[in-house]
Amino acid sequence: MSYTGARPPEAAFFDHWRRFRGWCARHGLKSALSDVALIGYEPPGRPGAHAFLYQVCVPVTEEYQPDDEAVTIGSIPVGPYVLCRGELPETPRLLRAARRYAAQHGLAVERGGIEVFRPVPGNPVRLVVDAGCRVHG
Repeated sequence: MSYTGARPPEAAFFDHWRRFRGWCARHGLKSALSDVALIGYEPPGRPGAHAFLYQVCVPVTEEYQPDDEAVTIGSIPVGPYVLCRGELPETPRLLRAARRYAAQHGLAVERGGIEVFRPVPGNPVRLVVDAGCRVHG
């Protein structure tokens, strides 16, 4: 489910997440992967672009077809990523740390970013986040 608008901490951004989580709950949709609950992805944009595009998704099987036109099937680019793990409120710091690590190691990064929300073993209600950026290997 895509969002275009103001960047966090804008309330509309978090409303988008709540709408998506509510939609998943109403449709009984859960991740097809046991170690990934949700993914947030900001595709690479052109330099200086003012519009913020963000996609929130849940991994599904290849057979899954949504019954709502607000939801589309898509994919996230494969390849190497630099990710830092932490708690949800730390996401901005984690994204900066991943970019800093990539720069320190001479890795070219794409614009945009990714957050992979993972259930905590033994407490699937609680999530930790791996946040970072795609690198060109």
